[in-house]
Amino acid sequence: MWQTMLLSIALGGLTVFLLWYLLPRSSSFNLPDLLDTPEDPRRLWLSADGFFRRHKLVPFGSPAYQSAVDPPRVPPHRSFLPRETEDFVHRLWRFGTSAKLTSWSGPNSRHWLALDRFGRNVYIKLCPLDSNEWKILEYLSDTTPDRHPWNRTIPIIEFIRTPLSMVILQACWGSSAFSPPWDSLRTRLYLARQLLQGLTYMHMKGVAHGDVHPENISLFDFQLAFIDFENSIRVPAGSLQALAPVGDIRPPEPFGAPELVSTSHVDFFAADVFSVGQVLLSELQSAGTSQQTSIPRYLGLLTKMTVPSPTQRPSAAEALRGLEEIIGDCL
Repeated sequence: MWQTMLLSIALGGLTVFLLWYLLPRSSSFNLPDLLDTPEDPRRLWLSADGFFRRHKLVPFGSPAYQSAVDPPRVPPHRSFLPRETEDFVHRLWRFGTSAKLTSWSGPNSRHWLALDRFGRNVYIKLCPLDSNEWKILEYLSDTTPDRHPWNRTIPIIEFIRTPLSMVILQACWGSSAFSPPWDSLRTRLYLARQLLQGLTYMHMKGVAHGDVHPENISLFDFQLAFIDFENSIRVPAGSLQALAPVGDIRPPEPFGAPELVSTSHVDFFAADVFSVGQVLLSELQSAGTSQQTSIPRYLGLLTKMTVPSPTQRPSAAEALRGLEEIIGDCL
């Protein structure tokens, strides 16, 4: 009897396997499938073609891209609160037709550049459902008219849940922190204030970014936004520290705090302050000696933010207050 039962179970399992193997499978959109896709940027869009069509998205590199609608010709009235009738950035035509990199992979994510149904450039990121990134972005994202003016999180258009993953659809501004270059003292202090306001807001909300460097800061029309929260952590709002173990992702040199390579647990608030200070210091150094000596108090503030000892650095709020005093005296 038991031999017959085992044989029936085995035959049933074989039947299920053969059906799975032989029958055509519909286009799915989940993390394991997409991470296994060959890295061919000319054809990678095929792996999620069904998903893109259902959500009226046109990935760069697909045939439909060439005939996609042009973006709205109205720039956003408020950069962080774009309306459907507005583009995300100020331009009069669609860009990206010659983009060399239209999709790529991170350690636990898949990325695309695409157009939404209005012809606007969007950045799509796929991450696991248990990822902190989308949860933190959802927490920080605010599309209400009374959005906090210090909230410098990139505009999120939509979160789309799939069976195994979360799709983050966000505005694509298209520039890193230093493109275009900061060309004057007024611009330099104005953008430095934005970075410190954004960092202060995140830390007030209990979020440490964890991976601040120029490529994770997007610039458009004299507005800066933080992007890529893959290494972010969240602690209770109002916390003075964000103690956590060091992960595999960290800012590249010279933007990573020294404690990230010397200790196993760090205060990521202090590490963020170092990274933002180093971003601003690198920008100032690239501007030349005359710019560095023109505002010695600003250079002194950045030096304090980047001291090796995390306990000796100012908090983001303290650094912002120091910058406001400099701006009040200089401008």
